[in-house]
Amino acid sequence: MKLARLVAGTILIAAATSSLAVPMTFNAVDSGTYTTGGHTPNQTGYTAGYASFFQQSFRNFFVFDFGSGIPNTVVNSATLELAPGAGAPSGTFTLWSLEGSVSDLTAGNGQYSDLGDGTAYASVNLGNNLIAPPSISINLNNAAVSALDQVFNFGGLWALGGVSTASNLGFLGTNAGGVSLRLDVEDRAAVVPSPANLSLILLGLAGLVLRHGQRVRPTKVGGTARH
Repeated sequence: MKLARLVAGTILIAAATSSLAVPMTFNAVDSGTYTTGGHTPNQTGYTAGYASFFQQSFRNFFVFDFGSGIPNTVVNSATLELAPGAGAPSGTFTLWSLEGSVSDLTAGNGQYSDLGDGTAYASVNLGNNLIAPPSISINLNNAAVSALDQVFNFGGLWALGGVSTASNLGFLGTNAGGVSLRLDVEDRAAVVPSPANLSLILLGLAGLVLRHGQRVRPTKVGGTARH
């Protein structure tokens, strides 16, 4: 009986504090490649790495549109999904924050250097693939999740740049249709209990303490305490 009460109290607390993360996927609205010579708008292939034939390095970028946003939500995690297409990814691929304007980036007026500095969002070793894998999943770090949390609540465009150490081009991605961002989000009210939920939690805790502290009082039979 005592165990059942303890379980009931635990369920009360769990019900008051439980929350459910919802996965949401956003397809990239733009992607592309920059060299030191700039970027040609509407060319969405996302090549990255060094091309000995051209004697120059390529950096890529990805852009996502969160519209007007969803207020009072929390982004718990983020994963960038890539479908390289014709490329055979290799080397180390690092994702970076974009410090400049997204509109300048997509219009070809961005900076090559801006795609490889700022805050690192992820870094993965892609090994040395002979053929392109069907997809690559890159988990973004807490810095990226925090930045996404702000944009996702208020809406707008969000972009990040990519740098590959590969000497044979790390990506030959075909177009933005092969790029997506998967987010796990939940309602902020479920993460931070409201006063009403907090009252339920306190009541549940109080019930647990009182029930756990109860003991069967001894009774005396013939002057001897019996338990």
